[in-house]
Amino acid sequence: MDYIVQLWDNHDINSLKLLQIVHRHGDRNTEDYLKNDPFNDMDKYWPEGSGELFAYGKYRMYKLGQFIRQEYGEYLGSEYSPREVYIRSSAKSRCLESASMVMAGAYPPMNKTWQWNQGKDAQLGQEWQPEPIYTYPLEMMDEDRLLRVEPKCPTAQQFSKNYYKTTDKKMIEENKQFVQNVSKIIGESEEEVLSFYDVFHIELERGYKWSDKGLMSEEWEQTVLKKVKEFSDIRWSGCYNAPVVWRTRGGPLVKELLKNFDDKIQTNDKKFKKLFDYSTHDNKLVILLQALGVFNNLTVPFGATVLFELHQKPENGHYFVRLYYHNETLTGTPHALRIPQCDYQTDCPIDKYRELSRKLIPDDWEQECGLTGAI
Repeated sequence: MDYIVQLWDNHDINSLKLLQIVHRHGDRNTEDYLKNDPFNDMDKYWPEGSGELFAYGKYRMYKLGQFIRQEYGEYLGSEYSPREVYIRSSAKSRCLESASMVMAGAYPPMNKTWQWNQGKDAQLGQEWQPEPIYTYPLEMMDEDRLLRVEPKCPTAQQFSKNYYKTTDKKMIEENKQFVQNVSKIIGESEEEVLSFYDVFHIELERGYKWSDKGLMSEEWEQTVLKKVKEFSDIRWSGCYNAPVVWRTRGGPLVKELLKNFDDKIQTNDKKFKKLFDYSTHDNKLVILLQALGVFNNLTVPFGATVLFELHQKPENGHYFVRLYYHNETLTGTPHALRIPQCDYQTDCPIDKYRELSRKLIPDDWEQECGLTGAI
């Protein structure tokens, strides 16, 4: 099915000075395989590899890039220069590939300066150009505080562990019969049922139906999907919802986004980057949105994107920030975010945005993680 990129009505970029986007990667294969899962055959059902992007995910991110070019084309200009973009990605291949696809959609080499075909034997040179993507070495990816939540941080980890322990127990007790039934079907513990959505919706998206294998009826399949989605939403709504997590897990990214805005305000360099692109994971988006007080408490879908816009009022030169959440990348348009600390206004004065950001930036990351003095 082909999707037509929708127009973003009433989106004013006349005063835009800098654009930053933070997005989840595209649709990927499952990383978890359940005991009774009829689709456990990796070679047959998941040829791209465990956790890797599949074709639809690549398509989604390419269309996101086209959307960026469509809606910000007047701001980005007609040079299509790869030098005006900074791209930073998690070292996970699905994030690197997603960043590449976004840039393929947003920055085709329309300017002949960047076309590299030297004849008729390299047609791709008129349609695609390489873009540098910065990341961590693969063996060090879990040390990436900016775009991953894996760096060791006992205080943040303990909060999430406590939340899961309490919330999971309550959900199981309140949905005992359902959880027991699904547990028997998938061949896993009752606790595993609470995280079943991550596997189940990916399989259904690829057309892999448990009902086709006689393991459940089509009606029950949809009932299960709806219910485990509710479990997923509840778990995501609280597992990172605490200042200690926002500061340690989200603070480094908040700091970089603020630095980019401040650098733009303080410089007159016309060659300053026009676009910063950060390719990351669902947990980072959850933490970022919660820290800013604008999370909708719903599971973050593939390709979901937060857009950070820096504007300057022409009448007085004052800067302000606008935020948007684009969580329906193929069928919808971004939603304006109203930050509580900015009096729920869409236009957040830079001073207020800066004040909010600084409250989320740790003074000593190791100390706040409980690592100081650890051996």
